[in-house]
Amino acid sequence: MSLLTRSPRQPVIIHRPGIVDLFIPTARCKPAAVARVAVLIIKLLALIAAADLFAGASQAQPKAAPAASAMLQIRVPLLKQGAKGSVHVWEECSGTLVDRHRGTVLTAWHCFDGGLDLTRPPLALIGDQWQPLRLGKVGGSMHDDWALTFLSKPILPSLQPLPVSFAAPAIGDALTMLGFQSPATEGTTGARVLVSATCNVTGIGPHWTQTDCRLAKGASGGAVISGQGVAANLVGIVSAQRGDQGVMFIPLSKLERYFSPP
Repeated sequence: MSLLTRSPRQPVIIHRPGIVDLFIPTARCKPAAVARVAVLIIKLLALIAAADLFAGASQAQPKAAPAASAMLQIRVPLLKQGAKGSVHVWEECSGTLVDRHRGTVLTAWHCFDGGLDLTRPPLALIGDQWQPLRLGKVGGSMHDDWALTFLSKPILPSLQPLPVSFAAPAIGDALTMLGFQSPATEGTTGARVLVSATCNVTGIGPHWTQTDCRLAKGASGGAVISGQGVAANLVGIVSAQRGDQGVMFIPLSKLERYFSPP
């Protein structure tokens, strides 16, 4: 707080750390003029203090990164049986970063279902580089279609994790889904596009939660998000699409005993 001190024939000193002291010699100025100048200086200091407080609040509450910055393309090498024997294919999926320091990525279990090609690791696209991905805990079936995976190099300055919520979904909840669309040709690895869909919860079953979202192949393992901006939370994992009924997802409320949010 600014201090005003005055004694006969001594200057009025208004002091604030970081601001040059202002001296108003009382012997050369009329009392009324001194008072007017002092009032103006006090108002100026109040404006500066308010600006400091506003800047401090801006620093304490940075803008939230968009949810898209947590999304990753995932490729899983599989061996599938064809007419002429085993065929090497890449399963294209999506994943959501939930812990940048540990490199934890949530995706769908069925992306790894089948014969894993042990000669090549699963991969996640970071920038323009494919990084090895390690499979951790999994649900193990379509009824528990989730997988925890870990990046081999979890230093990811360009990516922002998405907060996790274990709140159970309810009928009518508004959601946003994010996932990467696969190329049109099966087994190719061309450019993929991040797609977004907004929808509502239309049904809740013992395993999946049903929505009226529409997503393309390749979005499996993608993010189901509740809220927007600073209130956005990951609440589910894109699992499958049942005909005209829309996308089904695995709610994270089923994972609470396996997974703790970062």
